[in-house]
Amino acid sequence: MDPWNWVDFIIVFAALWPQFLGSQTSRRMTNRNPGMKLVVNSLCASIPQILNVLALLLLTIFNILVVNNFKGKLYSCNNSRRAARAHHAPRMWSNLTTTEQAWFDPLVAQAYAAFSQQHTLGRSSETLTSHMFCGFDNVLSGRLTFFEISTTEDWVTLMLASVDATEIDMHPIANYRESWTLFSIAFIFFGSSFIIQLFIGVVIENFNKMKEKLDGTYLLSGSQREWLMISTAIFNLGPMYERKTPRSRLRKLYFRVTQSPTLETITMGCILLNTFIMALTYFGQENLYCGVINYLSYFFGIVFTIEAAIKIIGLGRYYWKESWNIFDFSVALGSLIGNLVRVARLIKLIQTAPSLRQLVNTLLITLPSLVSIDGLLSLIFFIYAALGVQLFAKVKMGDLVTPTTNFQSIGIAMSTLICSATGER
Repeated sequence: MDPWNWVDFIIVFAALWPQFLGSQTSRRMTNRNPGMKLVVNSLCASIPQILNVLALLLLTIFNILVVNNFKGKLYSCNNSRRAARAHHAPRMWSNLTTTEQAWFDPLVAQAYAAFSQQHTLGRSSETLTSHMFCGFDNVLSGRLTFFEISTTEDWVTLMLASVDATEIDMHPIANYRESWTLFSIAFIFFGSSFIIQLFIGVVIENFNKMKEKLDGTYLLSGSQREWLMISTAIFNLGPMYERKTPRSRLRKLYFRVTQSPTLETITMGCILLNTFIMALTYFGQENLYCGVINYLSYFFGIVFTIEAAIKIIGLGRYYWKESWNIFDFSVALGSLIGNLVRVARLIKLIQTAPSLRQLVNTLLITLPSLVSIDGLLSLIFFIYAALGVQLFAKVKMGDLVTPTTNFQSIGIAMSTLICSATGER
Protein backbone atom coordinates (compact mmCIF):
# COMPACT_ATOMS: atom_id res chain seq x y z
CA MET A 1 0.00 0.00 0.00
CA ASP A 2 2.99 2.29 0.35
CA PRO A 3 3.74 3.99 -3.01
CA TRP A 4 7.42 4.25 -2.14
CA ASN A 5 7.58 0.46 -1.95
CA TRP A 6 6.20 0.36 -5.50
CA VAL A 7 8.99 2.73 -6.56
CA ASP A 8 11.57 0.39 -5.02
CA PHE A 9 10.01 -2.63 -6.75
CA ILE A 10 9.92 -0.95 -10.18
CA ILE A 11 13.50 0.27 -9.88
CA VAL A 12 14.78 -3.16 -8.83
CA PHE A 13 12.91 -4.75 -11.73
CA ALA A 14 14.12 -2.12 -14.19
CA ALA A 15 17.71 -2.56 -13.00
CA LEU A 16 17.80 -5.61 -15.30
CA TRP A 17 18.14 -3.07 -18.09
CA PRO A 18 21.52 -1.61 -17.01
CA GLN A 19 22.10 0.62 -20.02
CA PHE A 20 19.11 2.81 -19.24
CA LEU A 21 17.62 2.41 -15.81
CA GLY A 22 20.47 0.78 -13.95
CA SER A 23 21.58 4.11 -12.58
CA GLN A 24 18.09 4.74 -11.19
CA THR A 25 18.81 2.41 -8.28
CA SER A 26 20.37 5.36 -6.51
CA ARG A 27 16.89 6.85 -6.29
CA ARG A 28 16.15 4.34 -3.56
CA MET A 29 18.09 6.68 -1.30
CA THR A 30 15.08 8.99 -1.50
CA ASN A 31 12.93 6.40 0.23
CA ARG A 32 15.54 5.98 2.96
CA ASN A 33 15.90 9.72 3.60
CA PRO A 34 12.74 11.40 5.00
CA GLY A 35 13.99 14.86 4.06
CA MET A 36 14.52 13.96 0.40
CA LYS A 37 11.14 12.22 0.36
CA LEU A 38 9.46 15.42 1.59
CA VAL A 39 11.17 17.47 -1.14
CA VAL A 40 10.05 15.01 -3.84
CA ASN A 41 6.50 14.99 -2.48
CA SER A 42 6.50 18.79 -2.53
CA LEU A 43 7.56 18.80 -6.18
CA CYS A 44 4.88 16.25 -7.09
CA ALA A 45 2.19 18.20 -5.23
CA SER A 46 3.25 21.35 -7.09
CA ILE A 47 2.75 19.86 -10.57
CA PRO A 48 -0.97 20.81 -10.99
CA GLN A 49 -0.36 24.40 -9.96
CA ILE A 50 2.81 24.60 -12.05
CA LEU A 51 0.83 23.50 -15.12
CA ASN A 52 -1.60 26.33 -14.47
CA VAL A 53 1.28 28.76 -14.17
CA LEU A 54 2.82 27.59 -17.44
CA ALA A 55 -0.56 27.97 -19.14
CA LEU A 56 -0.66 31.67 -18.42
CA LEU A 57 -1.87 33.86 -21.22
CA LEU A 58 1.43 35.73 -21.19
CA LEU A 59 3.43 32.92 -22.79
CA THR A 60 0.67 32.22 -25.30
CA ILE A 61 0.65 35.85 -26.38
CA PHE A 62 4.41 35.87 -26.82
CA ASN A 63 4.28 32.63 -28.80
CA ILE A 64 1.51 33.66 -31.19
CA LEU A 65 3.04 37.07 -31.78
CA VAL A 66 6.46 35.67 -32.66
CA VAL A 67 5.13 32.86 -34.86
CA ASN A 68 3.06 35.32 -36.89
CA ASN A 69 6.07 37.57 -37.43
CA PHE A 70 8.94 35.09 -37.88
CA LYS A 71 7.55 31.90 -39.40
CA GLY A 72 9.91 30.87 -42.19
CA LYS A 73 12.18 33.88 -41.70
CA LEU A 74 14.90 32.61 -39.36
CA TYR A 75 16.99 31.02 -42.08
CA SER A 76 20.56 31.82 -43.06
CA CYS A 77 23.20 30.71 -45.54
CA ASN A 78 25.29 27.80 -44.33
CA ASN A 79 27.99 28.13 -46.99
CA SER A 80 31.08 29.62 -45.36
CA ARG A 81 32.29 31.09 -48.67
CA ARG A 82 29.10 33.10 -49.13
CA ALA A 83 28.03 33.58 -45.52
CA ALA A 84 29.40 37.13 -45.49
CA ARG A 85 27.00 38.09 -48.29
CA ALA A 86 24.05 37.53 -45.96
CA HIS A 87 24.69 40.91 -44.35
CA HIS A 88 24.75 42.78 -47.66
CA ALA A 89 21.51 44.65 -48.20
CA PRO A 90 19.62 43.67 -51.41
CA ARG A 91 19.23 46.39 -54.01
CA MET A 92 16.32 47.19 -56.26
CA TRP A 93 16.74 46.72 -60.03
CA SER A 94 16.30 50.44 -60.60
CA ASN A 95 19.19 51.17 -58.24
CA LEU A 96 21.67 48.99 -60.12
CA THR A 97 24.18 50.51 -62.50
CA THR A 98 24.16 49.72 -66.19
CA THR A 99 27.12 47.38 -65.74
CA GLU A 100 25.40 45.52 -62.89
CA GLN A 101 22.18 45.20 -64.91
CA ALA A 102 24.20 43.80 -67.79
CA TRP A 103 25.17 40.85 -65.62
CA PHE A 104 21.62 39.56 -66.05
CA ASP A 105 21.64 39.90 -69.84
CA PRO A 106 21.40 36.37 -71.30
CA LEU A 107 23.66 37.44 -74.16
CA VAL A 108 26.41 38.35 -71.70
CA ALA A 109 26.17 35.76 -68.93
CA GLN A 110 23.30 33.41 -69.48
CA ALA A 111 24.71 30.72 -67.21
CA TYR A 112 25.32 33.13 -64.35
CA ALA A 113 22.09 35.11 -64.64
CA ALA A 114 19.84 33.00 -62.42
CA PHE A 115 22.47 32.50 -59.76
CA SER A 116 23.50 36.15 -59.56
CA GLN A 117 19.89 37.31 -59.59
CA GLN A 118 19.21 35.28 -56.46
CA HIS A 119 22.03 36.98 -54.52
CA THR A 120 21.46 40.47 -55.92
CA LEU A 121 17.87 40.35 -54.71
CA GLY A 122 19.01 38.95 -51.39
CA ARG A 123 17.32 35.59 -51.95
CA SER A 124 18.73 32.35 -50.58
CA SER A 125 18.97 29.18 -52.59
CA GLU A 126 17.10 26.22 -51.10
CA THR A 127 20.33 24.21 -50.97
CA LEU A 128 22.09 26.92 -48.95
CA THR A 129 19.68 27.42 -46.06
CA SER A 130 19.75 26.09 -42.54
CA HIS A 131 17.61 26.67 -39.49
CA MET A 132 19.20 28.55 -36.58
CA PHE A 133 16.87 27.43 -33.77
CA CYS A 134 14.04 25.07 -33.05
CA GLY A 135 12.18 27.75 -34.96
CA PHE A 136 8.98 29.75 -34.96
CA ASP A 137 7.38 28.06 -37.96
CA ASN A 138 4.46 26.89 -35.81
CA VAL A 139 3.18 27.24 -32.26
CA LEU A 140 4.64 23.94 -31.04
CA SER A 141 8.17 24.69 -32.25
CA GLY A 142 7.77 28.22 -30.92
CA ARG A 143 6.89 26.91 -27.47
CA LEU A 144 9.99 24.69 -27.52
CA THR A 145 12.16 27.64 -28.55
CA PHE A 146 10.68 29.81 -25.81
CA PHE A 147 11.39 27.09 -23.28
CA GLU A 148 15.03 27.05 -24.39
CA ILE A 149 15.56 30.80 -24.18
CA SER A 150 13.59 31.05 -20.91
CA THR A 151 16.70 29.51 -19.36
CA THR A 152 18.64 32.47 -20.90
CA GLU A 153 20.42 30.00 -23.18
CA ASP A 154 21.44 31.77 -26.43
CA TRP A 155 18.75 34.40 -26.01
CA VAL A 156 21.14 37.06 -27.33
CA THR A 157 21.71 35.01 -30.49
CA LEU A 158 17.96 34.75 -31.01
CA MET A 159 17.58 38.49 -30.45
CA LEU A 160 20.20 39.26 -33.10
CA ALA A 161 18.61 36.78 -35.53
CA SER A 162 15.19 38.40 -35.08
CA VAL A 163 16.72 41.82 -35.67
CA ASP A 164 18.37 40.64 -38.92
CA ALA A 165 15.36 38.67 -40.22
CA THR A 166 13.75 40.06 -43.39
CA GLU A 167 11.22 38.02 -45.35
CA ILE A 168 10.59 34.38 -46.20
CA ASP A 169 13.39 32.86 -48.34
CA MET A 170 15.36 36.09 -48.07
CA HIS A 171 18.85 36.53 -46.68
CA PRO A 172 19.06 38.26 -43.29
CA ILE A 173 20.19 41.89 -43.25
CA ALA A 174 22.18 43.29 -40.35
CA ASN A 175 20.05 45.47 -38.03
CA TYR A 176 17.02 45.24 -40.31
CA ARG A 177 14.48 45.64 -37.48
CA GLU A 178 16.22 46.91 -34.36
CA SER A 179 12.95 47.41 -32.49
CA TRP A 180 12.72 43.64 -31.91
CA THR A 181 15.48 43.92 -29.33
CA LEU A 182 12.90 45.44 -26.98
CA PHE A 183 10.66 42.42 -27.51
CA SER A 184 13.46 39.99 -26.62
CA ILE A 185 14.35 41.96 -23.50
CA ALA A 186 10.67 42.06 -22.50
CA PHE A 187 10.39 38.28 -22.78
CA ILE A 188 13.53 37.71 -20.71
CA PHE A 189 12.16 40.06 -18.05
CA PHE A 190 8.57 38.78 -17.94
CA GLY A 191 8.60 35.39 -19.64
CA SER A 192 11.82 34.10 -18.11
CA SER A 193 12.36 35.78 -14.76
CA PHE A 194 8.69 36.14 -13.86
CA ILE A 195 7.63 32.62 -14.83
CA ILE A 196 10.64 31.00 -13.16
CA GLN A 197 9.92 32.94 -9.97
CA LEU A 198 6.30 31.76 -10.12
CA PHE A 199 7.52 28.19 -10.51
CA ILE A 200 9.80 28.51 -7.48
CA GLY A 201 7.04 30.22 -5.50
CA VAL A 202 4.58 27.39 -6.13
CA VAL A 203 7.12 24.76 -5.06
CA ILE A 204 8.03 26.67 -1.90
CA GLU A 205 4.37 27.20 -1.02
CA ASN A 206 3.61 23.48 -1.25
CA PHE A 207 6.82 22.70 0.58
CA ASN A 208 5.83 24.94 3.50
CA LYS A 209 2.31 23.49 3.58
CA MET A 210 3.67 19.97 3.90
CA LYS A 211 6.09 21.09 6.60
CA GLU A 212 3.21 22.64 8.57
CA LYS A 213 1.30 19.36 8.38
CA LEU A 214 4.34 17.55 9.74
CA ASP A 215 5.04 20.02 12.61
CA GLY A 216 7.69 21.87 10.57
CA THR A 217 10.63 19.64 11.54
CA TYR A 218 10.13 16.65 9.27
CA LEU A 219 13.26 17.48 7.28
CA LEU A 220 15.42 17.12 10.39
CA SER A 221 16.70 14.04 12.11
CA GLY A 222 16.50 13.59 15.87
CA SER A 223 19.92 15.09 16.56
CA GLN A 224 19.21 17.95 14.15
CA ARG A 225 15.97 18.75 15.99
CA GLU A 226 17.85 18.90 19.28
CA TRP A 227 20.52 21.12 17.74
CA LEU A 228 17.83 23.43 16.34
CA MET A 229 16.09 23.73 19.70
CA ILE A 230 19.35 24.47 21.52
CA SER A 231 20.50 26.97 18.87
CA THR A 232 17.17 28.78 18.89
CA ALA A 233 17.25 29.00 22.67
CA ILE A 234 20.81 30.35 22.63
CA PHE A 235 20.02 32.99 20.02
CA ASN A 236 16.96 34.14 21.96
CA LEU A 237 18.76 34.35 25.28
CA GLY A 238 20.17 37.63 26.44
CA PRO A 239 23.36 38.08 28.44
CA MET A 240 23.23 36.26 31.78
CA TYR A 241 25.69 38.62 33.44
CA GLU A 242 25.61 42.24 34.55
CA ARG A 243 28.28 44.64 33.44
CA LYS A 244 29.48 46.25 36.64
CA THR A 245 30.94 49.73 36.63
CA PRO A 246 34.67 49.60 37.46
CA ARG A 247 35.92 51.36 40.58
CA SER A 248 39.00 52.88 38.98
CA ARG A 249 38.46 56.35 37.55
CA LEU A 250 40.36 55.53 34.34
CA ARG A 251 38.45 52.29 33.77
CA LYS A 252 35.19 54.01 34.69
CA LEU A 253 35.86 56.59 31.96
CA TYR A 254 36.57 53.88 29.40
CA PHE A 255 33.49 51.95 30.54
CA ARG A 256 31.26 54.97 29.87
CA VAL A 257 32.85 55.34 26.44
CA THR A 258 32.06 51.70 25.57
CA GLN A 259 28.42 52.18 26.60
CA SER A 260 28.07 55.32 24.49
CA PRO A 261 26.39 54.96 21.06
CA THR A 262 28.90 57.46 19.72
CA LEU A 263 31.65 54.84 19.76
CA GLU A 264 29.54 52.43 17.70
CA THR A 265 28.69 55.19 15.22
CA ILE A 266 32.35 56.14 14.79
CA THR A 267 33.33 52.48 14.40
CA MET A 268 30.67 51.87 11.76
CA GLY A 269 31.77 54.96 9.83
CA CYS A 270 35.39 53.81 9.91
CA ILE A 271 34.37 50.37 8.65
CA LEU A 272 32.50 51.83 5.68
CA LEU A 273 35.32 54.25 4.85
CA ASN A 274 37.90 51.47 5.10
CA THR A 275 35.87 49.28 2.74
CA PHE A 276 35.46 52.16 0.28
CA ILE A 277 39.19 52.91 0.30
CA MET A 278 40.10 49.25 -0.27
CA ALA A 279 37.76 49.25 -3.27
CA LEU A 280 39.73 52.12 -4.87
CA THR A 281 42.71 49.92 -5.73
CA TYR A 282 43.21 49.03 -9.41
CA PHE A 283 45.80 47.48 -11.67
CA GLY A 284 48.50 49.88 -12.81
CA GLN A 285 48.12 52.34 -9.95
CA GLU A 286 51.02 54.68 -9.23
CA ASN A 287 53.36 54.17 -6.30
CA LEU A 288 52.19 57.36 -4.57
CA TYR A 289 48.56 56.32 -4.92
CA CYS A 290 49.35 52.84 -3.59
CA GLY A 291 51.24 54.31 -0.65
CA VAL A 292 48.32 56.54 0.33
CA ILE A 293 45.95 53.56 0.25
CA ASN A 294 48.28 51.51 2.44
CA TYR A 295 48.76 54.29 4.98
CA LEU A 296 45.01 54.84 5.23
CA SER A 297 44.50 51.12 5.73
CA TYR A 298 47.07 51.08 8.52
CA PHE A 299 45.35 54.11 10.06
CA PHE A 300 42.02 52.30 10.22
CA GLY A 301 43.81 49.27 11.64
CA ILE A 302 45.12 51.46 14.47
CA VAL A 303 41.63 52.87 15.03
CA PHE A 304 40.12 49.39 15.40
CA THR A 305 42.97 48.34 17.67
CA ILE A 306 42.34 51.39 19.89
CA GLU A 307 38.63 50.52 19.96
CA ALA A 308 39.42 46.99 21.12
CA ALA A 309 41.83 48.33 23.76
CA ILE A 310 39.22 50.77 25.11
CA LYS A 311 36.68 47.96 25.43
CA ILE A 312 39.16 45.62 27.08
CA ILE A 313 40.11 48.26 29.67
CA GLY A 314 36.53 49.38 30.25
CA LEU A 315 34.81 45.98 30.34
CA GLY A 316 37.62 43.89 31.74
CA ARG A 317 36.95 40.16 31.79
CA TYR A 318 33.38 40.71 30.53
CA TYR A 319 34.84 41.68 27.15
CA TRP A 320 35.89 38.08 26.50
CA LYS A 321 32.46 36.64 27.34
CA GLU A 322 30.94 37.84 24.06
CA SER A 323 31.85 35.98 20.89
CA TRP A 324 31.52 39.11 18.75
CA ASN A 325 34.11 40.89 20.89
CA ILE A 326 36.52 38.00 20.37
CA PHE A 327 35.93 38.27 16.63
CA ASP A 328 36.56 42.03 16.71
CA PHE A 329 39.80 41.51 18.61
CA SER A 330 40.94 38.87 16.10
CA VAL A 331 40.21 41.20 13.17
CA ALA A 332 42.00 44.12 14.83
CA LEU A 333 45.00 41.94 15.60
CA GLY A 334 45.06 40.36 12.17
CA SER A 335 44.74 43.69 10.34
CA LEU A 336 48.49 44.06 10.63
CA ILE A 337 48.98 40.83 8.65
CA GLY A 338 47.39 41.50 5.29
CA ASN A 339 44.43 42.56 3.18
CA LEU A 340 42.60 39.28 3.66
CA VAL A 341 41.93 40.04 7.31
CA ARG A 342 41.27 43.70 6.58
CA VAL A 343 38.35 42.80 4.36
CA ALA A 344 36.86 40.94 7.34
CA ARG A 345 36.38 44.30 9.05
CA LEU A 346 33.18 44.66 7.08
CA ILE A 347 31.73 41.75 9.07
CA LYS A 348 31.95 43.97 12.15
CA LEU A 349 28.81 45.68 10.82
CA ILE A 350 26.84 42.59 11.81
CA GLN A 351 27.49 43.33 15.46
CA THR A 352 26.30 46.93 15.21
CA ALA A 353 23.23 46.18 13.05
CA PRO A 354 20.58 44.05 14.85
CA SER A 355 18.79 43.24 11.58
CA LEU A 356 21.98 41.82 10.05
CA ARG A 357 22.68 39.81 13.17
CA GLN A 358 19.16 38.36 13.09
CA LEU A 359 19.60 37.46 9.41
CA VAL A 360 22.86 35.62 10.14
CA ASN A 361 21.26 33.76 13.05
CA THR A 362 18.34 32.72 10.84
CA LEU A 363 20.76 31.47 8.19
CA LEU A 364 22.61 29.36 10.73
CA ILE A 365 19.37 27.86 12.03
CA THR A 366 18.17 26.87 8.54
CA LEU A 367 21.43 25.17 7.53
CA PRO A 368 20.34 21.66 8.64
CA SER A 369 17.18 21.88 6.52
CA LEU A 370 19.24 22.61 3.42
CA VAL A 371 21.16 19.35 3.75
CA SER A 372 18.26 17.26 2.42
CA ILE A 373 17.64 19.62 -0.49
CA ASP A 374 21.31 19.63 -1.44
CA GLY A 375 21.37 15.86 -1.12
CA LEU A 376 18.41 15.49 -3.49
CA LEU A 377 20.00 17.86 -6.01
CA SER A 378 23.29 15.95 -5.87
CA LEU A 379 21.42 12.68 -6.31
CA ILE A 380 19.67 13.97 -9.44
CA PHE A 381 22.98 15.11 -10.92
CA PHE A 382 24.52 11.72 -10.14
CA ILE A 383 21.66 9.82 -11.79
CA TYR A 384 21.92 11.79 -15.03
CA ALA A 385 25.71 11.61 -14.94
CA ALA A 386 25.55 7.82 -14.64
CA LEU A 387 23.09 7.65 -17.54
CA GLY A 388 25.32 9.91 -19.61
CA VAL A 389 28.35 7.71 -19.00
CA GLN A 390 26.41 4.61 -20.04
CA LEU A 391 24.88 6.19 -23.16
CA PHE A 392 27.39 8.77 -24.41
CA ALA A 393 30.82 7.66 -23.19
CA LYS A 394 31.98 6.76 -26.72
CA VAL A 395 30.77 9.90 -28.48
CA LYS A 396 33.47 11.33 -30.74
CA MET A 397 35.19 14.53 -29.65
CA GLY A 398 34.11 17.66 -31.51
CA ASP A 399 33.27 21.32 -31.06
CA LEU A 400 30.93 20.77 -28.11
CA VAL A 401 32.26 17.44 -26.83
CA THR A 402 35.70 18.38 -25.53
CA PRO A 403 38.18 16.84 -23.06
CA THR A 404 36.59 18.95 -20.30
CA THR A 405 32.93 18.51 -21.31
CA ASN A 406 32.02 14.90 -22.03
CA PHE A 407 30.57 11.77 -20.42
CA GLN A 408 33.63 9.54 -20.41
CA SER A 409 33.84 9.49 -16.60
CA ILE A 410 31.46 10.17 -13.74
CA GLY A 411 33.46 13.17 -12.52
CA ILE A 412 33.62 14.96 -15.85
CA ALA A 413 29.97 14.05 -16.47
CA MET A 414 28.95 15.75 -13.22
CA SER A 415 30.95 18.83 -14.23
CA THR A 416 29.31 18.83 -17.66
CA LEU A 417 25.83 18.64 -16.16
CA ILE A 418 26.57 21.50 -13.78
CA CYS A 419 27.72 23.62 -16.71
CA SER A 420 24.54 22.73 -18.59
CA ALA A 421 22.35 23.54 -15.60
CA THR A 422 23.91 26.99 -15.29
CA GLY A 423 23.57 27.73 -19.00
CA GLU A 424 27.28 27.45 -19.76
CA ARG A 425 28.60 25.56 -22.77
